[in-house]
Amino acid sequence: MRKTIILLIVFTLTSLNLYAQNSSFTFPEVSNEGQFMSIGSRLNQMQVPEDVLNKMSTIELLDICLDFPYIIDIFFYDNLQKGYENLKKEFNGYEELTKRSDVEEVILNKYGNLHKEIERVNNLSQIEQGEFSIKWFVFEMMISQDWFLNNLNQNKEKDLLATCIRNKQIKENNQHIFSSVNEIPTHLLLIKKALHDPEVYQIDEDNKKELIEFVKRPFALNDTIIQSVQVFSQMNDNYEK
Repeated sequence: MRKTIILLIVFTLTSLNLYAQNSSFTFPEVSNEGQFMSIGSRLNQMQVPEDVLNKMSTIELLDICLDFPYIIDIFFYDNLQKGYENLKKEFNGYEELTKRSDVEEVILNKYGNLHKEIERVNNLSQIEQGEFSIKWFVFEMMISQDWFLNNLNQNKEKDLLATCIRNKQIKENNQHIFSSVNEIPTHLLLIKKALHDPEVYQIDEDNKKELIEFVKRPFALNDTIIQSVQVFSQMNDNYEK
C-alpha cells in the first residue's frame, strides 16, 4: 500500500504535464496558468469533440480512455466503484465505449495480452511502470462492470474468467510493477461471478454478506475476500475442466 501511495503522489504531480499522442486526438497540455482554473473548466478542455469521437476505432477509443490525464481521480474515493463511475462522468470517451458493438472483442483481446504489456513495461522507468499499473487498474475496473459482464456469451465469459485467473498470477509475479491495490478489480470480478452462480461456487453463507458488501463498496481486501477468491479460482479451474 505504501508503494501505491507514493506512486499516486508522483503521478498526481506529473500527470498535468502528460498528454496522450493519438492519430486523431491529443489531450491538451495544462499550462501553469490552466492549473488554477476550476476543475470543471479543466475537464471541459479534455473532452473529445463529438465528430472526432464518432470516427475513432474502438481500440483507439479504449486507449484514449486509459490515457485520460485525470484517470487518477478514481482513487480519490473510499469506494472505488464510485470512483470509476465518477471517472465515466468526467470524460465522454467512457460512455461512448459502452456503445461500441465490438467493445467485447477489443477489451478481451487487450486483457489477454497482459504478458506482452509486461515485456514492454519492464524496460520503462519506475514512474512509467507506476503509470501503467494505474491504467491497468482502471482497465480491470472497466472489465468488472455489469455493462460489460452481462453482455458476454458463455464462451466469452469462460475465456474472461480463465484470463482473469492467469493475469492474477502474472501480477503476483511482477510486484515491481503492480501493488496490492491492483488485486482489487480481479477479486471484484471473481466474486461477482461467484455470487451470480452460487451453486457452482458453493458460497459460505457466513461470508456471503461480506462478499456482497465488497461488490457494492470495493476498496480494500481482507482475509475473507482473499481466501474466498482463492477458493473460487480453484473451483473455476475444476469447473472449466
